[in-house]
Amino acid sequence: MAQFSYRLAVLPQHLHGRVNATMRCLMWGATPIGAVLGGALIGVIGARQTLWLCAAGFILPQFLVLLTPGIRTLPEPANAD
Repeated sequence: MAQFSYRLAVLPQHLHGRVNATMRCLMWGATPIGAVLGGALIGVIGARQTLWLCAAGFILPQFLVLLTPGIRTLPEPANAD
């Protein structure tokens, strides 16, 4: 939910609907692709290794956010024009 609040804070109000719809389309569209790739990866390297790889994939972005300067505070709201 933090990324949703961040998007609302930095985008002009008239773009909120478009950006939210695009993000939902990208996220829901990536789900079946990830399921197919995960199933294929299980067939190649096994279930346990695939789960460890997925866990690393979920944890790595958290470190990238922590190491990115200036992302810990919200910017000033965008103008409504």
